[in-house]
Amino acid sequence: MKKENEKLVIENLNLARKAAWDWYKHSGADLDEMLSEAYLALCESVETYDKTKGTKISTWATVCIKYKLQTFLSKQQKENNNVSLQEE
Repeated sequence: MKKENEKLVIENLNLARKAAWDWYKHSGADLDEMLSEAYLALCESVETYDKTKGTKISTWATVCIKYKLQTFLSKQQKENNNVSLQEE
């Protein structure tokens, strides 16, 4: 990761932490897993960020984090449903 990208990640860690916490409160999923997913999404968003489009990094990162957390929760819910069906 480039130095400038590392700086953007560090500057936006609180954004990822807050998003993970908000989704955690409403989902009941494991907080550590939510934080991991949010941090991964933040790193990915910094790598794909295009400042020529005129959006702020925080806006782009928020979209990426939200998508990653929704996908994570959806997969987790499907896995939980499969487990409960197999137990019966």
